[in-house]
Amino acid sequence: MKTLVLSVVFAVTSIVNAVNNNSLEGFAYNTRMDGDRVETKNVYKVKEDKYLQNHLQYNYAYDAEGRVSSKEVSKWSKGNQRFEKQYCLNFSYDGGEVNVEYAAWNSKDNAYTDEEASKLYIKELLADTPEAEHSLLTRICQNMHTETLDIIMPPIKDQSSFDLGMIRIIQAKPVLQLYAAAHPEEEMNIDLIDNELSANNGYYYLNKGKCMYSHRRLPGAHEQLTIGQLTEKVFASEQAYMSLMLN
Repeated sequence: MKTLVLSVVFAVTSIVNAVNNNSLEGFAYNTRMDGDRVETKNVYKVKEDKYLQNHLQYNYAYDAEGRVSSKEVSKWSKGNQRFEKQYCLNFSYDGGEVNVEYAAWNSKDNAYTDEEASKLYIKELLADTPEAEHSLLTRICQNMHTETLDIIMPPIKDQSSFDLGMIRIIQAKPVLQLYAAAHPEEEMNIDLIDNELSANNGYYYLNKGKCMYSHRRLPGAHEQLTIGQLTEKVFASEQAYMSLMLN
């Protein structure tokens, strides 16, 4: 199983949060203790400020020194009316470092599998200097026993890129108004088709930095576009990037 080594400060914070799980508005908690250790924690959604609905369950195990050795996460299934296992975090300790192993629950095999753990996803990597970032990535390579890393980052001009995620236009008219203003040299007659949001359907005319909308087709040649094709056209040259911080 693959391992991620975390710094001691971050690791200690993670372990504390793993046990305590700071309360959030709209949720209620019930904790079962074994002495001074958290054995099981149930998380409930609060409905109408008075009803509790099962949501998550955390089960903890500890090593001989009383440190958290595993955290098992289960989610309530309305259909089956029971908690069903989702994944497990296994902790091991080496001096001032904490190793964290992730294992997903495989319902077919009725066991945890390291299939997902063979890949490590870092949603945000923060470092004070390029040297510190290089040091962090090097350490990750060492502990993952790999010589290469795939790093997803904003597109760079003149370098190859690939689509990741999705983008779609919700309100076509204001977007095309902004596009026309940014590209006053472009003239387009667009016959737009949006099967999900019919309010976008219609004819758009871009000319001299302005965008005019019409329910009726005006004379002249038109380029028929789906909302997806329009999105690609509008953002093709923008090097669009959404930070993973938004997750």
